[in-house]
Amino acid sequence: MSDRHANIGFDDFRTETEPLANAGLAQGSPLSPILFAFFNADLVDQPVDSHGGASAFIDDYFRWRVGRSAEENLVKIQSEDITRIE
Repeated sequence: MSDRHANIGFDDFRTETEPLANAGLAQGSPLSPILFAFFNADLVDQPVDSHGGASAFIDDYFRWRVGRSAEENLVKIQSEDITRIE
């Protein structure tokens, strides 16, 4: 987390290496998904219950329904869920 440096390269060009001030977490840090969950936990405010639920992580969102048939689930998704996210 300290003494980090970076440069930019493209084809045969490369900049001088410069120190990174306040660089944050390193790319691929195992802390990233944990911190993401804490900071964004309230973004998907749809309860999970016996009728279905919703969840999100980074740029993925998914909603599911529990019902007697696929047709019933489709109607509820189209009439209730999609209108909520539009």
